[in-house]
Amino acid sequence: MVRDFWDTDANPNVLEKYTRCSLNPQLVSFVGRKIGTSTGEFELKSKFVMLFLADGLLDGTFTGSLPAGFEGYRFRPYA
Repeated sequence: MVRDFWDTDANPNVLEKYTRCSLNPQLVSFVGRKIGTSTGEFELKSKFVMLFLADGLLDGTFTGSLPAGFEGYRFRPYA
């Protein structure tokens, strides 16, 4: 989801929404195909964001990768 900067979790203002995205460039649901990339390899379709794909993503180097926002995912350290 792309949300308005000034919205709140209690009252979200969703500007764009992309569901069932994949990191497999062979699929129609590939996130780069749905949103668009900074290199122009995939047409820019979003009005608000574009993707910068890591080197190796398109050739299958990152087989277990997850899409993450600019902050990434937060993981709890367990002892």
